[in-house]
Amino acid sequence: MAARGTKLVLAPTVSPLLSLFNTMIKVDYTVALDSTNALTSGELPEAVRTAIWDSTSVTANGLPEADLVVAHDFSASDSPFEDFVKQLCCHCKQRGFILLAYRTALTTAEELLSTVGEVPFRAHSYETLKAKFASHGFSVVAFKSNNISSLVLLRRSPMDVERAQHEVVRVQKASFGWVEDLKKKLAEYESDSAARKIWLLAEDSGVSGVVGLTNCLRVEIPGCQIRYVPKHVRYRNGTLWCTAKGLLGIATLAL
Repeated sequence: MAARGTKLVLAPTVSPLLSLFNTMIKVDYTVALDSTNALTSGELPEAVRTAIWDSTSVTANGLPEADLVVAHDFSASDSPFEDFVKQLCCHCKQRGFILLAYRTALTTAEELLSTVGEVPFRAHSYETLKAKFASHGFSVVAFKSNNISSLVLLRRSPMDVERAQHEVVRVQKASFGWVEDLKKKLAEYESDSAARKIWLLAEDSGVSGVVGLTNCLRVEIPGCQIRYVPKHVRYRNGTLWCTAKGLLGIATLAL
């Protein structure tokens, strides 16, 4: 979704990143634009569709629900913050994701312009954004910030979902002791009907083969809740901190 009056469309960046994750799913990418925000064909990758949406409406606007909704710079939107949150939520499927880039603070120059020049700037704290999305059934999966701008990945989950058990297997090239550990956890998974998720944590940089391994296991063991976490994602103080590539990897592989 692209805000009114801005050409900061993420499709040219997001499409190549999605292609890096071989998740064996067909990607249907639609860029939703305000009717006043026209784009030329050269500004979008091939096979990316465009649709018109009403930035002042909190309904679905006829757009399909998506597994992953990506939004950027909603401070440029004419909609109030609460309405913009509702817009994103109504386009996201159950167990779907929202990847949102937004402003958490103003620079000194922006504060001066906002106070003296009455130029409208909008920024929202992490806690405020988290609370707003939580009221619509979303929880924070990962968060990255430089104190001025932030990137957050949220997931919509049914309120009555049973909390799953999480098993982590650290995958590395230097040794293969983790193979037996993985086999044991998979055997436990097949014999235990309780909710259980297995995470393959890639310890090596670059192409480690963990993506292919994850896909193979998901085919060999139907229904297996197995996912992988790339090298550029780390867990700190109860939250996943990662790059944009890491956020997209989590979102696409969790679908």
